[in-house]
Amino acid sequence: MPGTYTVKLNVNGKEFSQKLTVTKDPNTAGNEVDIRIQTKMALELLDNINTVVDSINQIEWIRKQIHDLIEVLKIDKSKFSIVTAAEELDKKIKTVENLFFQEILVEGDAKSFRAPNKLYSQLCLLAGDVAQGSADFPPTDQMNEVHEVLKEELAVASGKLNELIDKDIFAFNTLLNKNNLKSIIIWSKE
Repeated sequence: MPGTYTVKLNVNGKEFSQKLTVTKDPNTAGNEVDIRIQTKMALELLDNINTVVDSINQIEWIRKQIHDLIEVLKIDKSKFSIVTAAEELDKKIKTVENLFFQEILVEGDAKSFRAPNKLYSQLCLLAGDVAQGSADFPPTDQMNEVHEVLKEELAVASGKLNELIDKDIFAFNTLLNKNNLKSIIIWSKE
């Protein structure tokens, strides 16, 4: 965004700061209002991408605990029902995770996709188009429409993740506790 900023540099414990003025590129026909709109959407997309990444990290943390638990318990035949429940829970989690990103990104090169792009890739592609492809112009109507669709998909995916945690993982943790085993740890994204 055009404006006046303060640049700070810390070198060997000494802080240096200086004012810096960013001006609009005089070679583009866009104006500062257009740039403000573009920047607003780019920042919102960044927040959406971070939400997706946090969700994926949380899912992977949960799945790692489940996989480790399966490895420990599968040698004890008396824990067969818990192992089976853990495997079923992992399948449910994987289904939700697949809403956030495609399991197979590429094979060989960037054009060899075997699965449709999911939220992470779609949001990143849109963010790239908004931030770099618009050259000081506001997002197009199509970009705005796609972003609205992706925000709805993100809300649905986040809702399914929350439901999975509140319902399925809670029930699994209850099973673990009844068998004197430690619960799956759920960390908050906040």
